[in-house]
Amino acid sequence: MKQKLLFTLAIVFTTDFLCAQHIQFRFCGATTAVSPTNDPSTGADQRKKGAIRLDYISLGLPGQSECCPFHAIGYSSSTKPWTFANATFADGCSANNRNGDCTPCTTCKDPYYGNNIVVGKLWGQIYGNAKVEGLNSDLWIESTGQFNQVCFETSKIDVSPYRGRKLEVRTVFQGYADSQFSIKNVNFTYRYNADPYPATPYFWNKNSNIIGIYAETNSVPVVPITAVEDLSDQLEFDVQPNPVIDLLILELNILESFSGSIKIWDIQGKQVYSEDMQFSEGSLSKSIPVQDLNAGVYQVTISDQEGRISYRKFFK
Repeated sequence: MKQKLLFTLAIVFTTDFLCAQHIQFRFCGATTAVSPTNDPSTGADQRKKGAIRLDYISLGLPGQSECCPFHAIGYSSSTKPWTFANATFADGCSANNRNGDCTPCTTCKDPYYGNNIVVGKLWGQIYGNAKVEGLNSDLWIESTGQFNQVCFETSKIDVSPYRGRKLEVRTVFQGYADSQFSIKNVNFTYRYNADPYPATPYFWNKNSNIIGIYAETNSVPVVPITAVEDLSDQLEFDVQPNPVIDLLILELNILESFSGSIKIWDIQGKQVYSEDMQFSEGSLSKSIPVQDLNAGVYQVTISDQEGRISYRKFFK
């Protein structure tokens, strides 16, 4: 009976404590192209005459996305630097013909906070004189061309503590265009883990001339119970000996280099060991002293910075 109970607890532990869950949002839009790039009268850049300004995206429990989100981007907070840096993220894209990123542009950077923490990436048809920049805490998508979708895709957001629960997301943005130009589309969608984005934007898809400030609050579907992402494409590993007495050996075959961490958890889900590590391609053995651990069932996990995770069970 004791052995059966221990086995049951190990299964619960594996599914409930170690499966990372992540959500990503994608905010997209299209404007008419603003031409010429510079105002003939003043010489100043005039691409904001056809632009979409993302104020913020905030994520919280139902009823809390505005007052007290647990994660936000572009949101002014007294305790966390959640606002976009004053910087140009994409510009000089006249030679870009790639659908998906801004690599050929003269300026191509992942959007980041003022403290240089990357918060996402740009995606879409970033062509011609399109520009994406951070200004006064907000993200501006400018002069895309009416048939070109330019998107800001957030980094993966860990929602593991909220498995099986609904969440709420709030988005505040502004469409700005003078009489010569217009906003053709603004849309907002999401995905969990490595799932594909819906064919039609999930939350909303606004067409025609979207002018003014909009505040949208939407319910996010229940966070999945089971994760689907692992490190099988980057890593193979095993643990020895098992059971272990004093020294746990991880035999690693790293198929693709990555940065991540090694952690050990007890059967209640309490973390008892953690170490950040650079995993370089090749084979190696990693020793971890475990003489101070109590007898029982443990899990060792290896995860990367994107939240993908692989694990092995061992006994002490």
